[in-house]
Amino acid sequence: MSYYLEQVTTFFKRFLSDEYGVDTAEVLKLYLSEDDLALFGLVDKAKDKKDSYASLDDLFAISPESAVLQAYNLVERKFIQIMPEAITDTRSPRMIFQYRSFPHVLDDLVIRGFIPQETLGKFDMLRQMRNRSAHTAHFKDD
Repeated sequence: MSYYLEQVTTFFKRFLSDEYGVDTAEVLKLYLSEDDLALFGLVDKAKDKKDSYASLDDLFAISPESAVLQAYNLVERKFIQIMPEAITDTRSPRMIFQYRSFPHVLDDLVIRGFIPQETLGKFDMLRQMRNRSAHTAHFKDD
């Protein structure tokens, strides 16, 4: 369920912005608190970068699956900003690991000392957890 909520939120943010010039967070501020908007990933209530992920802890307490999806999306957006292939791609967005340049970007980050080698395994674990969160929730017995 949390996967679908994340997808709907992302779609409406993009659609309302592109088609109507409406900022979803601004409209929802009339009906939801800052904390609720942060849980949906619509606002960043953090004062500095270190606190920018604090709402993930709150979300994790409510829905671990949603927290994993949001964490993955945050990481993915950062990679898209630095991957030349993703920046110039005119097709609809793809998952970052589907780009041919992705393994090379990871290698470059390790070689240049931006991330340690063991982070590669942690990223793969995050990707697997994202896939489980997105695709196995509706297979659970109720």
